[in-house]
Amino acid sequence: MRTKFIIYYLFLLFLVSCDYETGLKGEIIDKETGKPIAGATVNLLDGKDIQKTNADGFFSVLHASGHSLPHPKVLITMKGYKPFQLELDQSDNYKIYKVKSETKYIKFNKRFYYTPSDTSSYSEGIDIEKWSTDFLAGDTLKLYLSKDDEKTEIEKLKSKIKKNWEAHTNNN
Repeated sequence: MRTKFIIYYLFLLFLVSCDYETGLKGEIIDKETGKPIAGATVNLLDGKDIQKTNADGFFSVLHASGHSLPHPKVLITMKGYKPFQLELDQSDNYKIYKVKSETKYIKFNKRFYYTPSDTSSYSEGIDIEKWSTDFLAGDTLKLYLSKDDEKTEIEKLKSKIKKNWEAHTNNN
C-alpha cells in the first residue's frame, strides 16, 4: 500500500513540475500623444487569458498550462484605436516578435487630383493600415496604438501625397 502511495505521489509531483507558463508584460501607449492607454483589453489568444491595462497603461498577462504555447499571440484592443496583434517566438533566450500587418483599400467618393489644374494625374483610392504596427522591445514591451479614424488618416495621406507630387514636379 505504501509503495502505491509513493508512486502516486511521485506521479503527481511530476505532473505539477511539468507546468509551463507563457506570459507577456508591457505598456500600451497612444502613438499620437505618447500617453498611456488605460482600460485596453490584452488577450493571450492561445490561453484565452484576458487582462485590462491599468491607469498607467501597464499590463501583465500569464497563461499556465501543462504544455508550452509554441507561438503565443497577444491581441490588444481598445475602442477608438486600431487593434494590435503580436506573435511571440522564443528560443534560447532569444525573442522574435511578429506584428500583424495588413492594409485596406479605401475608394474615394470622387477622384483625388494631385494638381487641380492637371486632370491627367489622379487617384481613385488609397491603402491605409488596418492594424497598429509600432512597438519597442526592451525591459518593458511598449506597444503603440494608432487612432482608428479613417477620415483624418485619409486627409493626412492626401496632403502628404500632394506635397510629394509638388516636390517631384518642381524638381523636374
